[in-house]
Amino acid sequence: MADKISGEFNKLNGELLSINDNLSKLTSEVIDLLGSGIVAYTLPERKILVLNQEARRMLDAPEIEAGKSNFNVMGRVIQEDREAVSIAVRKLKYPGDITSFVFHNLKMDGSLATFKCTTKLLSFADGSRYILSSLNDITEQEAIERRIEEERMRYKAALSIGSMAFITIDLTDGMLNEPIITKYGEDLTEELGLEYPAFYDTVARKMFNSVRIETNSDKIGIIRSRRKLLAAYKEGTTVIDLDYTVPKQKRKVHLIVMLHKQQQNTIASFIFYDLEKQ
Repeated sequence: MADKISGEFNKLNGELLSINDNLSKLTSEVIDLLGSGIVAYTLPERKILVLNQEARRMLDAPEIEAGKSNFNVMGRVIQEDREAVSIAVRKLKYPGDITSFVFHNLKMDGSLATFKCTTKLLSFADGSRYILSSLNDITEQEAIERRIEEERMRYKAALSIGSMAFITIDLTDGMLNEPIITKYGEDLTEELGLEYPAFYDTVARKMFNSVRIETNSDKIGIIRSRRKLLAAYKEGTTVIDLDYTVPKQKRKVHLIVMLHKQQQNTIASFIFYDLEKQ
């Protein structure tokens, strides 16, 4: 009886091992077919658990035996990015914590590749911890965005020629960090009673309020609110233009607001034209 039970147990154990082996092979094949680079390694030993083909290609990594080999995933991160990567990774304190960051990697051929990395801290049943990361190559995307940004800067520079004033505000943090000086030498920041850095809604409330200016444009409601500017950009608006008058100064102004992304932030550039001194 005991031999029969032992035989059945061994048979079952063998079947389970076979199933586990098949699942492991299936998982490995699925991971290798993914378009993203997948990296997993133990903490604190940093032994590689998973390094799929795409990750090996992206990182110029050698063939690695899972569970036995170490590989410094961030070994060729350029010096300028290392502090930002370190800050992002330090956010991972508890299993389930997740962070994302972008870094530039020096390739074996001397070229630079740009990767977006999403990293999660996880734990096994025994409490030991490991890192699981997904890497996406955004080198080409970054190059395109850089060319677009260069074109945008040239366009803004051309538009600013002949303008009365020009300011740029990062709507993501929402702060005006510079004075608003007109081509006539007027300090609008001082005139409006503002001290910078100043929150955008405070600036807009003083510059575009219905007591100071007059306008027939319904777009002014968007200009008066950082939240509405961000919402307009999210919905596809990249340029807002309108006319308004400043009766006290007998001035008519044409305002162009350009909205665009710069890295992860939303930027608003304000170009003011003095159409006429009434």
